[in-house]
Parts: sequence; structure tokens; C-alpha cells
Amino acid sequence: MLFRSAYIGLSQALPKFYRGKKVLLVYDLGFEHYPKLYENATRLKRISRQSVLRADKIVTMSQNTKEEIGRASCRERV
Repeated sequence: MLFRSAYIGLSQALPKFYRGKKVLLVYDLGFEHYPKLYENATRLKRISRQSVLRADKIVTMSQNTKEEIGRASCRERV
């Protein structure tokens, strides 16, 4: 169990003003590598980066995504 009560961000995004514990789920970072395939890649990048910084814990779907987030944000909470 991560936390007794926490907000779980299922879409790689977290609310800005939630004061409790936050868990972020990150599926992949395709929009970082292939921005032309996403019409809203700039927005996705901004939201994802902000959410990574606000999250208390981050759950990824693969080791590769975990390593990418760790390198990009210097985070150890992944």
C-alpha cells in the first residue's frame, strides 16, 4: 500500500491544487519522441512534466519509461 488516501492520476496528469498525496501513472512518452504524431504534443509535454514534479510517487508501465523520466527530471521517486 502506497498511501492510506491518495489521488491517483490515471492519465499522466495531476490536479494543480490537490493537497493530499498524489500517485501518477505514466504509460509512455511517445509524444516526447514523436511529436508529429500527436496534435497536442506540446500540451502533453507540459502537463506531464508538471505532474512528474508534483507527484509523490510515480508508477510506470516499463523500465524504459522509468529511466526516461528519471533522466529528464532527476527524480528518484519513480
